[in-house]
Parts: sequence; structure tokens; C-alpha cells
Amino acid sequence: YSEKRYRDLADLLPDVIIEADLELNLIYANSVASEKFGYNREDFRRGLKIFQFVDPEDKEKLRVYLSHISKGEKIKPQEFRLRKKDGSYFHARVNTSPILKEGRVVGFRSALYDITEIVLAEKKLKESEKKYHKLFEETPFAIIILNSDGVIIDCNPTTTKLFGYKKEELIGRDYRNISIIHSKYLSMVDVLIKKLFEGEKLHSISIELYKQDNTLVWVEFQASLVKIGEKAFVQLLMHDITERKRAEFLNKEQINKLKEIDLIRKNL
Repeated sequence: YSEKRYRDLADLLPDVIIEADLELNLIYANSVASEKFGYNREDFRRGLKIFQFVDPEDKEKLRVYLSHISKGEKIKPQEFRLRKKDGSYFHARVNTSPILKEGRVVGFRSALYDITEIVLAEKKLKESEKKYHKLFEETPFAIIILNSDGVIIDCNPTTTKLFGYKKEELIGRDYRNISIIHSKYLSMVDVLIKKLFEGEKLHSISIELYKQDNTLVWVEFQASLVKIGEKAFVQLLMHDITERKRAEFLNKEQINKLKEIDLIRKNL
């Protein structure tokens, strides 16, 4: 009677419940297990082995896991890639306990939680982080990451190349205490960063910055808020536009000279 009540209860649970003997023959599977793996009652009646459900690459991991449990050791849930009848796979977190009879381990009882969406989301996140890291390292734009206190926590190779500083000379320092931003722009940059943390979106600006050798460089400067984990940081993206600015100044000088010549000619 108690066994029937247990089986009836197991069939009501939303997760897969299976039992196996010490030879890893499947001796029980609840209705959710049938739906999840795609096997019908006749398949179970003919007999199935636990290893039929496990990715070949995870079989040794499963052997070790069950070996610890059979010895009475407490093992935290493990993740396995499991195979359905149709050959498709899903990821599951498996929590297993020994089945005892007269004090002896006679089998295993496992609850399986489908974590496929979590695994795929983590994989997608890692791929995204990998792509960002590659872009961060190889982009022709200088990138500096600041925390909420204005301390530089990271910068890319283009930053060190543009300003002439070594990375270790920048990391951990307050950007206001490094002679990079021209004094006439410093208060404006402070306000921009403050507005970012308040949730405002900002347009790019052109400002003058100092290199380590005190020469000036014009950059197109754009700041945006980025999330790393649960914390917010400011990403400063800078594009060297010095040559463009020089060309603009030369054009202005030429235009002014032409205007002067034209004015002189009119007065003759």
C-alpha cells in the first residue's frame, strides 16, 4: 500500500523520478519520465539500462557519482547531458539518493531537473562575453571602463597605445587624478558620467586629451553605461580624430586667408 502511495505521488510530481538497481537496470520511472525521454510503458516493461539515457561522454562521470552514493557519501547534485529515445539531448541536474533494504544499498533513486534553458543561456552568455573580449582587445577605438567612483578597472590595448601609458599605470586609478583630460573639459566629463549613472543617454562629444608625453590629441568621446554582473560601470569609447581636426583647422585658416585677400582686393 505504501509503495502504491509513493508511486501515485511520484506520478503527480512535475520532475522526472527514476529508480535503478545496482546493475543500473531501470526498475521504475514516473509518468513525467516517460514523457521526457519519449519511452512508452512497453519500452520500460522490456527493460532499459540507465546508460541508455546518458551521453557517452558523461558515462564515466555517472559511474563515479553513483559509486560515491553507494558508499553512503553525501554528494551534491550533478549535471548530465541526457539522451531521449529519438536521439535528441537535454541537460539535467540529477539529485540521487540510495535505496536501502535492511540497511544495505540495493539501488538508486534520482530526481531529474531539466536545466537545458539555463545551460543554453549560460553558453550564449559565454559566447557573447568571448565576442566582446575579442572586440575589446582588437578594436581601433580606445576603451576605458570606470566604476561608480571613477576608478579605472580596465582598458584595452588601443588605450595604452593612444596615450602612451602602460596598462598597470592606469588600472586602479581615479581618472580625475591622471593628467589625461584637458582641464577645460574635466568638469563637463564629470557631469556626463554622473548623468549616465542617473540613467540618461548621452551623445558623443569632441574633446582634447593629453598623452603621457603632454602632447594633445583630439578624440571623439562617447560614454555609455554597461552592466557587468549586477554592477553598473561606465564605458568610455574614444576615437582619435586629431588628423581630422587638423584638416578642419587648416581649412578654416585657408578660408579666413581667402576672405582677407578678397577683402583687400575689394578695397583696392
